[in-house]
Amino acid sequence: MKSSSPKEKEKPRAVDSKIKLVLKIVLWCVVAIVIVVTLDRFIVWLDNRNNIVIGHVIPEDGMDVVEELPIPSEKLYMTAYGEINKEMLQEELRKTVVQIRADIVSETEGTDYTINGSGVILEITEAYIDIATAAHVVELTAEPEVYFCDGSHVNGIVLAYGKQSDVAFVRIEISALPDGIGEQVQEAKCCTIEEYNELVLSSEVFCVGSVSKVADTVVRGALVEKDRFVPLFQNDMLIGDTAVDGGMSGGGTYNDKGKLLGIVVGTADSESASVAITDVMAEYRSIEQ
Repeated sequence: MKSSSPKEKEKPRAVDSKIKLVLKIVLWCVVAIVIVVTLDRFIVWLDNRNNIVIGHVIPEDGMDVVEELPIPSEKLYMTAYGEINKEMLQEELRKTVVQIRADIVSETEGTDYTINGSGVILEITEAYIDIATAAHVVELTAEPEVYFCDGSHVNGIVLAYGKQSDVAFVRIEISALPDGIGEQVQEAKCCTIEEYNELVLSSEVFCVGSVSKVADTVVRGALVEKDRFVPLFQNDMLIGDTAVDGGMSGGGTYNDKGKLLGIVVGTADSESASVAITDVMAEYRSIEQ
């Protein structure tokens, strides 16, 4: 019988070492997969916790059932209305916006037509609500009809027109409002002179207006200029790259904190022009109460 050589005796050991190495690699791969799957499920769980759930109606066998669909919410941040996200902020801002309709009877043309615009609530007192709008929205009527977000509407009176800018102010007597409307509306939180002067170009802005119904349109964009001279209005205007739609004249331009920056009065070349809130408030305070 031949004795095995040292090299031949080492072969089984070498094979065993390779098998152990392969097993270790497989084991580490399994561990890695388990960790990845666990982390993925944990992330999904976190997302579901931070989701806003809305109802979605799905027809089933002729019956309407409500399925809850998770809609990812945006991050919370501090605004003029507290710590909320942008979606919640827009809902708050909608409470500051109204729709204004002016029914016009043209005696020369023999036709009737309606001018639709928007307005922003500047002040609420125990006696009245004052609203800022674009002057051209109410220039042909003394008693425009004002619609609120709950669907109610009343007639207001044109309190005054701006002396230096295309703004006007409409007043509604509290006694004329339906019960419960106070919970549906709120004053806009106006930007101060100091805050306006500190506005940064390219910062986020958005316009809220009433195209078909109250506060149904929000256009988001960026601040382009805060004091561009616009020949049409013969005034320095706040300019944003927010191309507003018809009916949004008189609506508000806000910053990402929800502060009112101006009243929308026009649009051209994918930009909106607003009367700066500093000018709006100067005009408002000059009215003889």
